[in-house]
Amino acid sequence: MIHVLKIVVLSQNNEFSRNIMKILSDSSEFMPVPFLTADFFANIDRYSAVVSDSDIVILDLENIYDDFDSAISLKILTSLNSDLIIITAASVTNRQAAINSLGHGAFHYFLLPVNEHEVAAVLEKCNQFIERFLDSYVIENSSQILEKKLDSISHLFNLRKLADSRFVLEKFFYMVVDSIISVIKCDKCSILFLDEKNGDILVQNNKNRRIYNRGHVTLNVIEAKAPQIIENIEIDNRFRSIKKKMKYKTNSFLNVPVIIAGKLTAIVNVTDKSDKTDFTVEDLEKIRGICLHIQNFIAENKQDFDFFLSNDRADMVKTINSEKNKLKKTLADLDRELAAIKSELEARKTELGTLYSMGKILKTTFSISDLLKMIIEVIERTMECKRASVLWIDNSRGDILVKGRIGKSGREVEDLLVKKRGFVTNYILKEGRPLLYPSPDFDSDLPLYKNEFTLQKNRGYKTESFIAVPINVKNEVVAIINITDKLSGSAFDHDDMKKLEFIAGQLSMTIENFKLSENLLEKERISKELEIAHRIQSRLLPKSAVEIPGLEIAVMNFSALEMGGDYYDFAKVSDRYYGICVGDVAGKGIPASLQMMILRTLFRHLSTEKIYPADVVNEINKNVIKDLESDSFITFLYCVYDAEERKMIFSNAGNCYPAHYSKADDTIEPVEAPGLLLGVSADADYNAVSFKLNSGDVIALYTDGIFDVVNHKKEIWGETNFLRALKQGTHLNSAEDIIEHIMREITNFKGAEKQFDDMTLIVIKVL
Repeated sequence: MIHVLKIVVLSQNNEFSRNIMKILSDSSEFMPVPFLTADFFANIDRYSAVVSDSDIVILDLENIYDDFDSAISLKILTSLNSDLIIITAASVTNRQAAINSLGHGAFHYFLLPVNEHEVAAVLEKCNQFIERFLDSYVIENSSQILEKKLDSISHLFNLRKLADSRFVLEKFFYMVVDSIISVIKCDKCSILFLDEKNGDILVQNNKNRRIYNRGHVTLNVIEAKAPQIIENIEIDNRFRSIKKKMKYKTNSFLNVPVIIAGKLTAIVNVTDKSDKTDFTVEDLEKIRGICLHIQNFIAENKQDFDFFLSNDRADMVKTINSEKNKLKKTLADLDRELAAIKSELEARKTELGTLYSMGKILKTTFSISDLLKMIIEVIERTMECKRASVLWIDNSRGDILVKGRIGKSGREVEDLLVKKRGFVTNYILKEGRPLLYPSPDFDSDLPLYKNEFTLQKNRGYKTESFIAVPINVKNEVVAIINITDKLSGSAFDHDDMKKLEFIAGQLSMTIENFKLSENLLEKERISKELEIAHRIQSRLLPKSAVEIPGLEIAVMNFSALEMGGDYYDFAKVSDRYYGICVGDVAGKGIPASLQMMILRTLFRHLSTEKIYPADVVNEINKNVIKDLESDSFITFLYCVYDAEERKMIFSNAGNCYPAHYSKADDTIEPVEAPGLLLGVSADADYNAVSFKLNSGDVIALYTDGIFDVVNHKKEIWGETNFLRALKQGTHLNSAEDIIEHIMREITNFKGAEKQFDDMTLIVIKVL
């Protein structure tokens, strides 16, 4: 724990408060204070300081006073402390009140009567949420990063200076063509301005001329209204004859449209890359960034542009060489920014590979010692160094060199007792922070340790540079990672230290989970292991649905504490395509949660690289089949929404079929798409199915837990009841209302019976 959690307990029932106080008082991690709900809210001004100073509020929704409004009460609490974590409690028959509270600011809930283990599990969720997020597992969608960077870069372009004169457009377009050739490093670039009345104007080689016949390339872009990368014009039926006519040096070219107010105004064409390689998506993004500012400039100077298209342009004589040079410099700055983005994305890719490697190790490792030994290989590969070691800190029995290389020969040792701590260990234990040598930060601290520090090259080190990073668990250094002898022979830098800190952070969380697991196994063995798995899985799920243009999305995910495996996620593939997935990892406990972690890592990576769902599912299957046990499998459904075509494309790997309600026909039916479970066969070939969507349509994605609800008669709710409830809810105002209606139907059916399987439901309403 970082600090003692201050908890306010609000209830009208003294027995409830006593039970909660007894659970909380048994731990030194909590400082609970009980209040009567009615008195607390009647004197909220007096108690506002208590709320502001608290971490958690436990609010009893079962034992309440007259005129109590849970939504207003939750709003009051969150307005006093926006960081407050609120836990609600209700009976099984009043479960809906607890579920509704989640939509008004509550973090979690538990059911009455008070169960010590359930309360402890919920509090542990809160504890972990406060201490740290699992954002280190989240590898950001690369396209989103690039989009944000380009948005910020766009402010560098200050083309409005040119609006002072209506006669500079021609020179401006010459400048843009020259700048594109310089930035993209190609031999040819042209801009074709479309003019149905007078004939198109082609700007090229500091000249312009009228074009009265449009070629295949122009007609194709006009029809598609979208950028094109043509990789080989000799094998593309649309453009096979172009190279012979135009005598291009290379087989690859780019076309980027300039669209103003929905009208295709111009086409930028780039050919003949100087190094004779093919054009890339990075080249396309550079030109698109420039085109955005071309279209903004034209839109803001429409009168001048209309004059440019006219036949009367004899007075365009002003030179704008200074503006040309400025734009060249700006585009060079843009190139450097894009290079920085590429470097950042490469770093993210490295983190992803490290996470995946660590996930595979975790799958087969169940002791801290084995984990640290196996992670050495990952560290040496990621950090590109010859020597890496992990020292386990033990103040009572002596430190242990878990694994490392010593001596001139670099002899590998394991579990070596270290009798005396050296300078590096003492430095990190005292300072509590990483150590990079050489570095200015280190030099400033060196006088404090000058008598201790000598880098002994006679011990076999080939470089005078090293990094040492602590592994901290609950503010205590439990181990130290040391690396030296960089393969390149150069010194380590701050970027290297950040990468090693990232690995240490992942190990910190893993070691903490290992310790927690060992303690729980000593007390309750299997049941406690499943609680840990449940916490891990819940952290991997998105906190909310993404915003997709034209759709309204709501999500319900209920995790049974003794089961685990449901997974859902979202991905923005591009401005046009958006991904939604749902699945179920077979099995229980930590193995199932680790499989989910691997599935999530693969999905987040592949969904940003591939548009079509069948490609993503096929690639995931090829990867997970290597790691799944013979009796394990995963059901998985991946849908991609095409915002332009308003259609859903999906590929299924053994999951429940999506349900589609058509407003036009007032019918609802599952969209059948058979597919083999993930992890069953390496030769499985997954196909895609698509269907059009119209305003008012509703789609539901779900796992089989929705069907497997059982009542006291041991009757199963099943698919028929689910589809009936879904259709009944389609007339409601929002996707959230539809989910609430379905959950009420499920609650009415099963009554007080316990839910033994996870349930995940995603409802999508077409606007």
